[in-house]
Amino acid sequence: MRSKASLTRDAAVILSLTLPDRAAPISVLSLVARVDRDGYAFTFVNLLEGDFRLLSDFIRASVAV
Repeated sequence: MRSKASLTRDAAVILSLTLPDRAAPISVLSLVARVDRDGYAFTFVNLLEGDFRLLSDFIRASVAV
């Protein structure tokens, strides 16, 4: 993930993820797990089960293409 903000490892942020065909974004507390030239990687904190399923389905569908 890329951002215009300058984040450091272990910083706490709230991510807002909008998936295709969904009006409401998924908002989740996250910790910056990695910072490198490609952007950021995050660890989700207390991701709701329903949101986990939505993200998992989206990722599986994206990889299958």
